[in-house]
Amino acid sequence: MNILLSLLFILVVFGTSGLHVYFIWKKKEYKTLIAQLGLIGLAIVGGVLTIYNTPDLFSISKLLNLLSPL
Repeated sequence: MNILLSLLFILVVFGTSGLHVYFIWKKKEYKTLIAQLGLIGLAIVGGVLTIYNTPDLFSISKLLNLLSPL
């Protein structure tokens, strides 16, 4: 199930950002293209890690519990 969710996530990320990347490539704005592909790569890696390691990740609620006094 994790593999299916990961593949679906990757498909959705490429489906939603693919047209934008295509137009950046056609305009030959290579600095923007590299930045866009880097952000897409980080989103994919973060999403797949979230799918596989959901209970082990650091959450916002744990951070707020550490920061707030009792």
